[in-house]
Amino acid sequence: MKPFFVLLDPDPDPRRREALAAVLARDAFRTLAVGLEASPSIATVSPDMVVLNLLSGMDLIPTAEHWHESPDHASIPLAALVPAGDEVAAETARLAGIDEVVPWPPEDGNVDRQLRSMERHARLQAEVSGYEKLLVTLVAAFEGREPFTMEHGHRVARISVAMGSDLGFSAETCSLMHRGALLHDIGLLALSDQVVHYAGALGPEEFSEIQSHPVVGYEMLKGVPSLEPLLPFVYRHHERIDGSGFPDGLVRSEIPLLVQIVSIADAWDSLRSPRAYRSVFSHGAALEVIADEARKGLWDNQLVRSLERAVDGTGIS
Repeated sequence: MKPFFVLLDPDPDPRRREALAAVLARDAFRTLAVGLEASPSIATVSPDMVVLNLLSGMDLIPTAEHWHESPDHASIPLAALVPAGDEVAAETARLAGIDEVVPWPPEDGNVDRQLRSMERHARLQAEVSGYEKLLVTLVAAFEGREPFTMEHGHRVARISVAMGSDLGFSAETCSLMHRGALLHDIGLLALSDQVVHYAGALGPEEFSEIQSHPVVGYEMLKGVPSLEPLLPFVYRHHERIDGSGFPDGLVRSEIPLLVQIVSIADAWDSLRSPRAYRSVFSHGAALEVIADEARKGLWDNQLVRSLERAVDGTGIS
């Protein structure tokens, strides 16, 4: 379906507004031309974009300045038509918060490219917003079922990000690890209360069910495009570089480095968390367990050193 734009035009003559809308749209867009009085109700028709006509003056600048303050308008991008070559009008529009300034008359085809590009960007922003809402919903559901596990996820996320910064990863990469760490244990949501709240050492059946949670979590999240980047953290966080982990017994570089970081942070914080079948390890004792496991080949030694710096630097004790 063609993108749907609303042309907001102060011209009092609806015929002139519609003529400009027809020229703007050509055959690439569906365009509705309305006057300033229709501004408050624009959101009700769900346009992909609103285009302001600033060709004959700056009457719509106050509208632009407050456009994104309205919850109804916040997700609707704003473009403006300004006279070609009028740099003052273009700068005024940008300072007012207009997302895209379109010189008019445009070079052949230029307006189509500009508005299509902006519409695609708006669609991407909407997908990102939807992703964040979905992530918040999942975390809330997780926290409601397993508050202690969710606190564990937040700590693992903090440690993972600290390790990522220590190792020189970008903010974007650290953000990915943060989200992956928050949801790495999401598969526990599907386990039975009997196993989740099992008092005492786990028997073979209970342990087998616990071991299934990476696969269960993967099955829960797969097929959701916005969550695809998080699947390795959910599915692989119990793999170990010596091949002793699960579910697939991967070794060394077969396990993504970012997943290894979340995994070692997860292992350390698990030792620092209460369990029915053992006491809590002290800060130093938990690090010694991790170091001993590294000597046995479960962890990369560089990550162990980074973990030590991270848990000291974050203040998580």
